[in-house]
Amino acid sequence: MSSSAKKVLKIVLAGNGGIGKTTLAKKFCYNQYGEDEGLTVGSEIFIKKYKVNGKEEYLQIWDLGGQDHFRFFLHGLVYGAKGALLGFDIRRRKSFNDLKEWLNLIRKGNPDIPIVLVAMKKDLSYHPTLNHELAKAFKEENDIVDFIEISSKDGLNVNLPFKILINHINKYEEEALIEFLDYELEMMT
Repeated sequence: MSSSAKKVLKIVLAGNGGIGKTTLAKKFCYNQYGEDEGLTVGSEIFIKKYKVNGKEEYLQIWDLGGQDHFRFFLHGLVYGAKGALLGFDIRRRKSFNDLKEWLNLIRKGNPDIPIVLVAMKKDLSYHPTLNHELAKAFKEENDIVDFIEISSKDGLNVNLPFKILINHINKYEEEALIEFLDYELEMMT
C-alpha cells in the first residue's frame, strides 16, 4: 500500500427491518436524524472518515436491509467485513428474538468476526418482556465483543459502538485515540 493510500475498514450493520439501522448510520456519518427513513432495499453504503492516533482512515458501513425477502443474498454482502454491529429495537421483542438468525448470517463466512450488540431507541422504554439483562446475557452466550444502548434521536452513544469495533479489529493494546471527522464529500484516494 502506498503511503498516500487510506485504510478502509468494512463493517456491516445488521438486524431486522425498521429497528433504526439507517437512522444510526445517518446520525453517525452526517449528524442527521429523521424519524422515518423508509425501507432499505438490499443494502446502503455509508462512508465515515476518522483519525486513529492521528492517521486518517475510513469506515465503509454496509447497512443491510432487514426484511425477510432480502436475506437470501445478504451473506454475500457480509463477505470481506472486518466487524459488525448487530442491532435490535428495545420496543420490539421480535427484533431481539431474531438476533440468533442474524448472528448466524454474519458469522457464516467468518466465525471470528467481532460483533457489537446495539440496543436501538434507548430514548424509549424496553418492551415489557425485554430488558438490559436479557441483552447482556445474549452478548455473553454468543461471544459478542460488547453491548451498547444507543439513541440516534438523542445522540446517546452513537459513536461508541464504532469506536469499540475499530479498537477491537485493530487489536490496540490500549484504547486508541479515535476522532470521527465531519462529513465531507470527497473521493477516497
